[in-house]
Amino acid sequence: QAGRYARAAVIFSVAAIEAASNDALVTVQDLLADSWPAECVGEPPWVYFRRLSRASVTRLLERGRLEKKVDYLLRRVVSLGPRWWPSDDFELHLRQLVQVRNRIVHMKSLWQPKKMASVLNPKQITYVAKLGIETAKEYVSLLEEAFSEMKLPIQAINYDLET
Repeated sequence: QAGRYARAAVIFSVAAIEAASNDALVTVQDLLADSWPAECVGEPPWVYFRRLSRASVTRLLERGRLEKKVDYLLRRVVSLGPRWWPSDDFELHLRQLVQVRNRIVHMKSLWQPKKMASVLNPKQITYVAKLGIETAKEYVSLLEEAFSEMKLPIQAINYDLET
């Protein structure tokens, strides 16, 4: 049963990273949609998003892979300075988590065992789950703090449930 909970933790960790990324991208999309006051272009938050296209953010939101979304946001965050870069292993951990998440949620991996490795034994998946939780915490807190420093509060995506 520990393996089942660990697999759920991996899925939720990746979901937390994706949700935070989507919310941050919606915030950027909204900022890029508004007309900017000429006297404020050199001030936060506008100064961090000059010469960026709203279309690229929209494309990321609609069809972007998680790694691309995270990369786009981290490039914006790095403009604040070197202290805002995540740990050295962050990108590797994210790739591993996405790969394990995909193996868990997509049955194709179970139908083609020779093409894809197994979903891991309970001890291995527990290790990956801990890694996932740490990676999600690091990324979400980094994103929230960096956007706060940019004076751009992250907005949650507001879905219209009636349509």
